[in-house]
Amino acid sequence: MAERPRVGKSRAAGNIETLRSGALWVRVYAEAVAGPQGSARAAGGKEAVRGA
Repeated sequence: MAERPRVGKSRAAGNIETLRSGALWVRVYAEAVAGPQGSARAAGGKEAVRGA
């Protein structure tokens, strides 16, 4: 029983890492397809200002 919470936490951490890596690949793909303007627009907010 004591191991179940640990497994749950590791699964949650794995899901977070998967989401982060997925977002990274989406951004890379957007940059490849749309170019600098498209990636800046997709990033939005502060990152768009940084890209400009």
